[in-house]
Amino acid sequence: MLPSPTTHSHETNLEFVRLWTASAHRIKAFVLSMVVHRGFADDILQEVAATAWEKFPDFDRSRDFIAWANGIARNKVLGHKEMHVSALTLTDELARRIEDQFTLDNLWMDAQIEFLQDCVQKLPQDEREIVELRYFYSLSVDAISQRKKLTISAVYKALQRTIDRLFDCVSFKVAKEARS
Repeated sequence: MLPSPTTHSHETNLEFVRLWTASAHRIKAFVLSMVVHRGFADDILQEVAATAWEKFPDFDRSRDFIAWANGIARNKVLGHKEMHVSALTLTDELARRIEDQFTLDNLWMDAQIEFLQDCVQKLPQDEREIVELRYFYSLSVDAISQRKKLTISAVYKALQRTIDRLFDCVSFKVAKEARS
């Protein structure tokens, strides 16, 4: 259970909630990579959230939130390892390696998201609108066809063509970045 929200300022509460909400799935994946039983992962994730909440006023905003929270998670997992030796098979060194890999993976995922956003912005307006209607506003293909006055088949073809174009664009940017 999280401490009373009155222990933080309103702005700090909002900032924590925004960061946690955007990052919780990555932090959970990190925890899951280090524990054998899913039930332990859920318990540990709750402890990570509570500890991150308590320590958030001291969080250095120049650091990456996910890396900081994963450090807390690593410590929680290692603490649980001592309590449940038969359920968890993790050494300190392996925990550090997993954490390092997740940090690299998160950096690549963030870069790919930036690449995708850049590629979407470079699409012709009609293609960008269809992609935004489908994936940003979650409209059905039927609703898009009515709104754009296109057949359902035409919307599917436009989406597939645009997805292929976006895939090629992001792949090109990833390959270019990897060469740098």
